[in-house]
Amino acid sequence: MKNKSACFFILSLFVCSMFTSCNKESTTECQTIDFSTLFNGQPEKIPLKEWAKSIHFVQLETNDSILIGNIRTTILHKDKILVHHNNLSLFDLSGKFICNIGSKGGGPTEYSGINNAWTDDKGIHIFDIANKIKTYNWNGKWIKTEPIPESNIKEVFPLASGNNIKAGYIQNITGNEPHKIYLFKDSTILAKIPYGKSFQKGEMTMVFYNECYPFHANGRTFFKEMFNDTIFSIDNQYQPVPRWYIELGKYKIAEDARYTLTDPRKSVFDNAATLTPIGKWDNKLFFSARANKQNYLFYYDLKEKKSNSIQISYPENSFAIPEEHSFIPKCMSDDGKYLIMGNGTRAFAIAAEQAQRENPLKAAEQTTEQNENMIDEIINNTPSVDELEAKVKAGETISLVDLANAVKADKERGKGKQEKKPSIRAQLKADKEKAQKKAAVKTKNHDLEV
Repeated sequence: MKNKSACFFILSLFVCSMFTSCNKESTTECQTIDFSTLFNGQPEKIPLKEWAKSIHFVQLETNDSILIGNIRTTILHKDKILVHHNNLSLFDLSGKFICNIGSKGGGPTEYSGINNAWTDDKGIHIFDIANKIKTYNWNGKWIKTEPIPESNIKEVFPLASGNNIKAGYIQNITGNEPHKIYLFKDSTILAKIPYGKSFQKGEMTMVFYNECYPFHANGRTFFKEMFNDTIFSIDNQYQPVPRWYIELGKYKIAEDARYTLTDPRKSVFDNAATLTPIGKWDNKLFFSARANKQNYLFYYDLKEKKSNSIQISYPENSFAIPEEHSFIPKCMSDDGKYLIMGNGTRAFAIAAEQAQRENPLKAAEQTTEQNENMIDEIINNTPSVDELEAKVKAGETISLVDLANAVKADKERGKGKQEKKPSIRAQLKADKEKAQKKAAVKTKNHDLEV
């Protein structure tokens, strides 16, 4: 049985200067980015319909064996959508399910669990929790298994050079790990990046799912660590080069925070911020942040040398998204053209295209409406109440969500005040009361016969 789950949005941005103004870094000097005042200030509010060039809504097709759980990562590679949830599932851009990538198990072609995954033209690569890298083709079939050079490696990511060189990150759980990153090709170690500091292990052992946040820009690889406020690039000699220092003020997390916590009921982030780089885009560095139990979207303009906090709001009454929610991306697509957000069982993406600006709602309709004569700059492809009523009469079932959407859509179409028939909600209520009366009469008659 097929059903629909896990929404995916592709939203094209109106950004005419995309990737044109900063193809080469003008300086290697480490710059300071000050975000310290943004947490308590008001963000610049930008409606999505003004920020986006076009909106496309796609629902991922699922069935009884392909149930999308909590989405950890969404990877957009050319015309494919790779969703990392309980496993890896592949979809096309229309949302049609293609296949699962590999399967869990102990066999030579299976994986024990997924630490993280990445893609390239050769296929889909999984860093297995069994400390192996497994590669599958775009049909989900196993190709090869590669070892990693160090058993303590917890995260693996490819370098932007594209020559099969990878970085393996070691979390400093013990406090005295000598190296944070191993650069390797196949099983050969090319270089090691040291930690430089050691700490006394605390009373609690704290392990996080991800502590290293890599991203690619302009053919280079950058990374930031959870307990380090500096973003580094990896140069051609495989050495770290400090590029940006992030000033968080009172929200700065101490480097030794993981070793000083003694109360398991507390978090190292109770009075500190988590800051994750999303990527470099339109000559700006984008970051997602969380502090004060709130989520933030920051950017730093590399040209103007200014930082800002923005809140991108969805169009009202669109896509069944609560109005208080805002778009906060988590990563970028492989080609650097999309900002992607994963949230629960839903994923969202914003694409940057160099094209003339057009009405975003009209563009959205062109991908959702069934007929050209329905394109009127109102997304109104929702079934009407009359259509749902016909389904009920035909013996089909409908959901309350569909009913609520239909009522809202009819009002927007101007039919709300013209409705002459009783609403389907009223009819359902009347049918229920009628059935109850029949049951009561039947019980009464039965009592008399006894």
